Amino acid sequence: MGDLDTALALARAEFHSSTDRWHLVAGPLVRLLRLRYEYLGGPADLDEAVTLGITVDVAGLADVSTAEELSRALVLRGSYYEDAADIGTAVDLARRALRTTVSVDVEDSRVPVLCTAVADALLAAYELSDDQAHLDQALESIEYAASSSDAAVVVGTYGRIVRARSDDLSGIEEAIRLTARAVVITPPGTPQAAVYQADLAEAVLDRADLTDSDADVDQAIGLLRPLVGSLPESSPVRWRCLHLLRAELVARGEDAPAEDRPVRWGERLPAALALAEAAWQPHLALAAWRAVLVLDPAADVAAHAAARLLDLDPDLARFAVELLQRASTPDGPEFSFTDLAPAAHGGPVVLVNIDDLRCDALVVIDGGVVVVPLPGLTAADARAAAHALVEAEDRRERLPDLLRWLWNAIAAPVFDVFRFVGGQEPPRLWWCLAGPYRFLPVHAAGDGENSVMDLVVSSYTRDPAALLVPERPRCAPIALVDTDDHPVPTREVYAPTASPAGIGTATWLHLAAPSVTFDLAALSVPTIDFAYFSAHAAAPVHEGNDLPATFHGGGRLHVVAQRWPAPDVTADLYRELAFDSERTARALHRVLTARRAAHPADWAGYVHYGP
Repeated sequence: MGDLDTALALARAEFHSSTDRWHLVAGPLVRLLRLRYEYLGGPADLDEAVTLGITVDVAGLADVSTAEELSRALVLRGSYYEDAADIGTAVDLARRALRTTVSVDVEDSRVPVLCTAVADALLAAYELSDDQAHLDQALESIEYAASSSDAAVVVGTYGRIVRARSDDLSGIEEAIRLTARAVVITPPGTPQAAVYQADLAEAVLDRADLTDSDADVDQAIGLLRPLVGSLPESSPVRWRCLHLLRAELVARGEDAPAEDRPVRWGERLPAALALAEAAWQPHLALAAWRAVLVLDPAADVAAHAAARLLDLDPDLARFAVELLQRASTPDGPEFSFTDLAPAAHGGPVVLVNIDDLRCDALVVIDGGVVVVPLPGLTAADARAAAHALVEAEDRRERLPDLLRWLWNAIAAPVFDVFRFVGGQEPPRLWWCLAGPYRFLPVHAAGDGENSVMDLVVSSYTRDPAALLVPERPRCAPIALVDTDDHPVPTREVYAPTASPAGIGTATWLHLAAPSVTFDLAALSVPTIDFAYFSAHAAAPVHEGNDLPATFHGGGRLHVVAQRWPAPDVTADLYRELAFDSERTARALHRVLTARRAAHPADWAGYVHYGP
């Protein structure tokens, strides 16, 4: 890295001091800035590289080398900012450089490298637009390059394009062969070697997806770990590797090593700044900033965010200012971002951020946060779905389409990153949705072939902080409020005379009444660790109040709620529980799994809040 900085300082000095050779220094300077970005991840290096290159190009002084380097810098910046204009300019520049060279000498040794630059730009265009024509043109260009060169840059790009085009084992095998060759012939320790090694790990994971090979997963983890351990913390390649490594370790039920965690909940502001600097995509950094601001609107965080985000995202900067003002009021939030570290000790907590600007899943896991973009989700669609559920007189007709949409828009992107495998004892996962979206039954989402219930045991939380409430004593009498015929030993408290005193010291509370004469949300019975709300006792989905969530959020542990009228599961649930509230989530999961052959309207309305 020291040699790169020295070369960069010399090139900058030459560029700014020379009066007649400055344009000749532009190509090498753009290349050095690009290499430093690949190693350290500073977007300022990309911006400087593009500005320098365009300055020379506009002056009509850009030679073939400068045009190629500018094209490659634009590909990186366009991918970083998801900017189609940058990518389009990169394609045009690379093609222009290739045409210029071929017009002079078709046998020029630079032709394969320039064909590769064209292919790289077209591949980036495909990744941004999903336009198959771009991918076909990229393949044509790289095949021409490979016909006369086996340089690492050619072979590595060839491997990426073959992988992008392949959905069968033979294609993935060819991508692995090409990428492994690029790794072998690239000098170790260079930024490009790290890129190829990360590419190889992804290709091997693709093969593992097709073959279910544990050996492939082991190989991929073995390729990723050294990169995470050796690259600078802000390196975009390290960020990419960390994302893949964490996903694989989580899928295996393993903890990521401490040195593999780029974001520490206990390092509030420094972690947020590092994330904004280091994110593989800037929109992920912005989404993470939003999470920081929402969960911890302390004055220092909001003030720094407002200053740093003003140029990147004015809307988010204004949001930071609003939170800064709100943080100075006495009724500010009680929990900070730092305090939420233990909330995910039992499994991931997925905060679904639905906003008119963009939508993401902020996945709290193992003391960190992973931002999963939800490109198929919009606030308008989510509002329409929530309204359709609320207004549905016949949910039997609406639910199947709604559950398919929830799978595609929210659940599938999360499970693409966190590859849960289900099984007899699936892992736990908590969903956190706010506002009008909190009634959406994400736990029941599925597309007919895949479903959330096959992969995880779902619970809900109104606020991750609610998962931090200490455990309470377990197992004492059950108090039922207006319960009709429930086959369990109880002390019944009828609704017309129900009161906190009537509930007494019960640890289990079963509410089946349409109303009670006291405020359940404010109820303070320290012994309660389980509550059941029937469809009559829980607020209907069209009402603003969400009593079960409020009851849980107020410090209660396990809450089972019935969102709409459906066949009763009380007897089956209590039989599974065997008076052990700690089994609530898995007990409800087993009960609902046994009923999944029925229409989802008969079981998808049952939810669990709690640890």
